[in-house]
Amino acid sequence: MIVSKTNTIPTVDGLILLDCWEPAGGQFFKDYFYANLIHQLREYNFKCIVNSLTHNRFDWNDRSLRNTFQRYCWTYNNDLRNNPTETPTDADLWVALNILKSSGQHEQTSHLVQRYLLDNEQSIFFNNDVDFLHHTSLLPEPCRHWIVAGHSWQMCTHNHGLGLERLANISYFTGMNFYATEYSFCKLHGGTAMREDFEADSMSWEFVKGLGYRLMPTKREQ
Repeated sequence: MIVSKTNTIPTVDGLILLDCWEPAGGQFFKDYFYANLIHQLREYNFKCIVNSLTHNRFDWNDRSLRNTFQRYCWTYNNDLRNNPTETPTDADLWVALNILKSSGQHEQTSHLVQRYLLDNEQSIFFNNDVDFLHHTSLLPEPCRHWIVAGHSWQMCTHNHGLGLERLANISYFTGMNFYATEYSFCKLHGGTAMREDFEADSMSWEFVKGLGYRLMPTKREQ
Protein backbone atom coordinates (compact mmCIF):
# COMPACT_ATOMS: atom_id res chain seq x y z
CA MET A 1 0.00 0.00 0.00
CA ILE A 2 1.08 3.57 -0.58
CA VAL A 3 1.20 5.40 2.74
CA SER A 4 2.85 8.73 1.85
CA LYS A 5 4.33 10.78 -0.96
CA THR A 6 7.29 13.09 -1.54
CA ASN A 7 8.75 15.29 -4.26
CA THR A 8 12.34 14.75 -3.07
CA ILE A 9 14.33 12.58 -5.49
CA PRO A 10 17.43 10.98 -3.97
CA THR A 11 20.77 10.37 -5.64
CA VAL A 12 20.57 6.66 -6.37
CA ASP A 13 23.96 4.95 -6.05
CA GLY A 14 23.18 1.20 -5.82
CA LEU A 15 21.30 -1.48 -7.75
CA ILE A 16 19.95 -4.86 -6.57
CA LEU A 17 18.86 -7.45 -9.15
CA LEU A 18 16.61 -10.26 -7.90
CA ASP A 19 16.41 -13.55 -9.84
CA CYS A 20 17.17 -12.02 -13.23
CA TRP A 21 17.44 -15.45 -14.83
CA GLU A 22 18.01 -16.28 -18.48
CA PRO A 23 14.47 -16.77 -19.86
CA ALA A 24 13.19 -20.25 -20.56
CA GLY A 25 11.89 -21.04 -24.04
CA GLY A 26 8.90 -18.94 -25.04
CA GLN A 27 9.35 -16.34 -22.31
CA PHE A 28 10.12 -13.52 -24.72
CA PHE A 29 8.48 -10.98 -22.43
CA LYS A 30 11.40 -11.39 -20.01
CA ASP A 31 13.95 -10.37 -22.64
CA TYR A 32 11.76 -7.34 -23.37
CA PHE A 33 11.68 -6.59 -19.64
CA TYR A 34 15.48 -6.83 -19.41
CA ALA A 35 16.05 -4.69 -22.51
CA ASN A 36 13.80 -1.95 -21.17
CA LEU A 37 15.34 -2.19 -17.69
CA ILE A 38 18.83 -1.78 -19.15
CA HIS A 39 17.68 1.19 -21.22
CA GLN A 40 16.06 2.90 -18.24
CA LEU A 41 19.09 2.39 -15.96
CA ARG A 42 21.63 3.84 -18.41
CA GLU A 43 21.48 7.26 -16.73
CA TYR A 44 22.73 5.98 -13.35
CA ASN A 45 26.29 5.71 -12.13
CA PHE A 46 26.05 2.89 -9.60
CA LYS A 47 28.75 2.43 -6.96
CA CYS A 48 27.60 -1.13 -6.33
CA ILE A 49 25.47 -3.60 -8.33
CA VAL A 50 24.29 -6.69 -6.47
CA ASN A 51 23.25 -9.70 -8.51
CA SER A 52 21.12 -12.05 -6.38
CA LEU A 53 20.00 -15.39 -7.82
CA THR A 54 18.74 -18.52 -6.13
CA HIS A 55 19.72 -21.96 -7.42
CA ASN A 56 22.29 -20.42 -9.73
CA ARG A 57 24.72 -22.62 -11.60
CA PHE A 58 28.38 -21.68 -11.71
CA ASP A 59 28.81 -19.61 -14.82
CA TRP A 60 32.25 -18.02 -14.77
CA ASN A 61 31.18 -15.75 -17.61
CA ASP A 62 29.06 -13.99 -14.99
CA ARG A 63 31.40 -11.27 -13.81
CA SER A 64 29.45 -10.61 -10.62
CA LEU A 65 30.22 -14.17 -9.54
CA ARG A 66 33.89 -13.88 -10.48
CA ASN A 67 34.18 -10.55 -8.65
CA THR A 68 32.75 -12.09 -5.49
CA PHE A 69 35.17 -15.01 -5.40
CA GLN A 70 38.01 -12.67 -6.29
CA ARG A 71 37.10 -10.43 -3.37
CA TYR A 72 36.23 -13.03 -0.74
CA CYS A 73 38.14 -16.17 -1.66
CA TRP A 74 40.82 -16.06 -4.34
CA THR A 75 42.50 -12.89 -3.08
CA TYR A 76 43.08 -14.44 0.31
CA ASN A 77 44.37 -17.66 -1.22
CA ASN A 78 46.89 -15.69 -3.25
CA ASP A 79 47.88 -13.56 -0.29
CA LEU A 80 48.46 -16.58 1.90
CA ARG A 81 51.28 -17.73 -0.38
CA ASN A 82 53.10 -14.48 0.29
CA ASN A 83 51.83 -13.49 3.70
CA PRO A 84 50.86 -16.37 6.02
CA THR A 85 49.44 -13.97 8.61
CA GLU A 86 46.74 -12.77 6.17
CA THR A 87 43.58 -14.79 6.79
CA PRO A 88 39.96 -14.26 5.74
CA THR A 89 37.38 -13.44 8.38
CA ASP A 90 34.56 -15.84 9.19
CA ALA A 91 32.18 -13.49 7.40
CA ASP A 92 34.36 -13.62 4.27
CA LEU A 93 34.35 -17.42 4.29
CA TRP A 94 30.60 -17.53 4.70
CA VAL A 95 30.08 -15.38 1.60
CA ALA A 96 31.67 -18.05 -0.61
CA LEU A 97 30.07 -20.91 1.34
CA ASN A 98 26.58 -19.44 1.05
CA ILE A 99 26.93 -19.22 -2.73
CA LEU A 100 28.01 -22.85 -2.86
CA LYS A 101 25.15 -23.95 -0.60
CA SER A 102 22.48 -22.24 -2.72
CA SER A 103 23.84 -23.21 -6.13
CA GLY A 104 21.90 -25.35 -8.59
CA GLN A 105 22.19 -26.87 -12.03
CA HIS A 106 19.89 -24.90 -14.30
CA GLU A 107 19.49 -21.19 -13.57
CA GLN A 108 21.93 -18.56 -14.77
CA THR A 109 21.89 -14.79 -15.04
CA SER A 110 20.30 -13.33 -18.16
CA HIS A 111 22.89 -12.84 -20.87
CA LEU A 112 21.55 -9.33 -21.48
CA VAL A 113 21.91 -8.45 -17.81
CA GLN A 114 25.41 -9.93 -17.70
CA ARG A 115 26.56 -7.98 -20.72
CA TYR A 116 25.03 -4.59 -20.01
CA LEU A 117 24.70 -4.35 -16.21
CA LEU A 118 27.21 -6.72 -14.61
CA ASP A 119 30.33 -6.55 -16.77
CA ASN A 120 32.12 -4.06 -14.51
CA GLU A 121 34.09 -3.84 -11.26
CA GLN A 122 31.04 -2.67 -9.30
CA SER A 123 29.10 -5.94 -9.72
CA ILE A 124 28.99 -8.52 -6.94
CA PHE A 125 26.94 -11.66 -6.18
CA PHE A 126 25.02 -12.32 -2.94
CA ASN A 127 21.83 -14.21 -2.19
CA ASN A 128 21.08 -13.20 1.41
CA ASP A 129 20.84 -10.15 3.62
CA VAL A 130 23.74 -11.03 5.94
CA ASP A 131 26.32 -11.16 3.13
CA PHE A 132 24.85 -7.99 1.63
CA LEU A 133 25.29 -6.12 4.91
CA HIS A 134 28.83 -7.44 5.31
CA HIS A 135 29.80 -6.23 1.85
CA THR A 136 28.15 -2.81 2.14
CA SER A 137 29.98 -2.22 5.42
CA LEU A 138 33.27 -2.59 3.51
CA LEU A 139 32.50 -0.29 0.57
CA PRO A 140 34.92 2.67 0.29
CA GLU A 141 31.93 4.96 -0.22
CA PRO A 142 28.58 4.16 1.40
CA CYS A 143 25.59 3.32 -0.80
CA ARG A 144 22.46 4.73 0.79
CA HIS A 145 19.89 4.66 -2.00
CA TRP A 146 19.24 1.53 -4.05
CA ILE A 147 16.96 0.67 -6.95
CA VAL A 148 15.63 -2.89 -6.71
CA ALA A 149 14.62 -4.81 -9.84
CA GLY A 150 13.74 -8.35 -10.87
CA HIS A 151 10.92 -10.87 -11.00
CA SER A 152 8.42 -12.16 -10.35
CA TRP A 153 6.40 -9.48 -8.57
CA GLN A 154 5.01 -10.59 -5.18
CA MET A 155 6.87 -13.87 -5.43
CA CYS A 156 10.68 -13.86 -5.50
CA THR A 157 10.67 -10.08 -5.26
CA HIS A 158 9.17 -10.29 -1.78
CA ASN A 159 10.37 -13.54 -0.16
CA HIS A 160 13.82 -13.85 -1.74
CA GLY A 161 16.81 -14.04 0.62
CA LEU A 162 17.47 -10.42 -0.34
CA GLY A 163 13.87 -9.62 -1.23
CA LEU A 164 11.65 -6.74 -0.22
CA GLU A 165 10.71 -8.16 3.17
CA ARG A 166 14.35 -8.36 4.22
CA LEU A 167 15.25 -5.05 2.58
CA ALA A 168 12.52 -3.29 4.55
CA ASN A 169 14.09 -4.74 7.69
CA ILE A 170 17.56 -3.57 6.61
CA SER A 171 16.13 -0.11 6.00
CA TYR A 172 14.64 -0.10 9.51
CA PHE A 173 17.98 -0.85 11.17
CA THR A 174 20.50 0.87 8.87
CA GLY A 175 18.77 3.84 7.27
CA MET A 176 19.45 2.57 3.75
CA ASN A 177 16.64 3.27 1.31
CA PHE A 178 15.32 0.95 -1.39
CA TYR A 179 13.27 2.04 -4.38
CA ALA A 180 11.10 0.44 -7.03
CA THR A 181 10.12 1.98 -10.34
CA GLU A 182 7.34 1.19 -12.78
CA TYR A 183 9.85 -0.62 -14.99
CA SER A 184 11.81 -2.52 -12.34
CA PHE A 185 9.55 -5.45 -11.34
CA CYS A 186 8.32 -7.98 -13.90
CA LYS A 187 5.03 -9.79 -13.29
CA LEU A 188 4.73 -13.56 -13.60
CA HIS A 189 3.08 -13.51 -17.03
CA GLY A 190 4.48 -10.26 -18.37
CA GLY A 191 4.17 -6.55 -17.81
CA THR A 192 5.59 -4.63 -14.88
CA ALA A 193 4.27 -3.64 -11.47
CA MET A 194 2.51 -0.28 -11.75
CA ARG A 195 0.92 2.13 -9.27
CA GLU A 196 -2.15 -0.03 -8.71
CA ASP A 197 0.12 -2.96 -7.84
CA PHE A 198 1.98 -0.93 -5.22
CA GLU A 199 -1.32 0.33 -3.83
CA ALA A 200 -2.53 -3.26 -3.44
CA ASP A 201 0.77 -4.62 -2.10
CA SER A 202 1.16 -5.90 1.45
CA MET A 203 4.38 -3.90 1.84
CA SER A 204 4.25 -0.17 2.64
CA TRP A 205 5.53 2.30 0.04
CA GLU A 206 6.10 6.02 -0.31
CA PHE A 207 5.37 7.51 -3.72
CA VAL A 208 8.41 9.46 -4.96
CA LYS A 209 7.40 11.81 -7.76
CA GLY A 210 9.76 11.51 -10.72
CA LEU A 211 11.30 8.22 -9.56
CA GLY A 212 8.86 5.60 -8.32
CA TYR A 213 8.28 4.17 -4.84
CA ARG A 214 10.38 3.98 -1.69
CA LEU A 215 10.06 0.85 0.41
CA MET A 216 9.11 1.94 3.90
CA PRO A 217 11.34 0.73 6.77
CA THR A 218 9.65 -2.15 8.56
CA LYS A 219 10.98 -4.33 11.35
CA ARG A 220 10.75 -7.94 10.24
CA GLU A 221 9.00 -10.31 12.60
CA GLN A 222 11.12 -13.34 13.41
